[in-house]
Amino acid sequence: ACVKRMVRRDRRIRIICVSLCFAAAIVIYALLIHRGVGFVCPIYELTGIQCPGCGNSRAVMCLLRWDFAGSYAYNPMLIPQICYIGWVYVCCCVNYLKGNRFSYLSPVPGMDLALLILFVLWGILRNFLP
Repeated sequence: ACVKRMVRRDRRIRIICVSLCFAAAIVIYALLIHRGVGFVCPIYELTGIQCPGCGNSRAVMCLLRWDFAGSYAYNPMLIPQICYIGWVYVCCCVNYLKGNRFSYLSPVPGMDLALLILFVLWGILRNFLP
């Protein structure tokens, strides 16, 4: 029982460290965007077609200014993308704390498929919408 508690404690510490690294990366990304450093989408540069994530940098910049309407105008799918990434991360952490690998095992596989279809449809439709 003592060994099991130590393993769980070690896993919690690892999750905290990884979470802090992710948080630092997000802060650095936000600071870069705030300073006007944008990222070029390779799909758009090569094909001229907007991917589902095109406009995310500008949308995040709007969010940093609390401009939700502007963020939505650049990419309406930003918030669902952020929520989904958070969902996957939390599921990975829970899976890891239960003694398994740090991997994604969806508790609602239908939701994953629905979101994938939604993101793909958005990637297609956004190139035909005005």
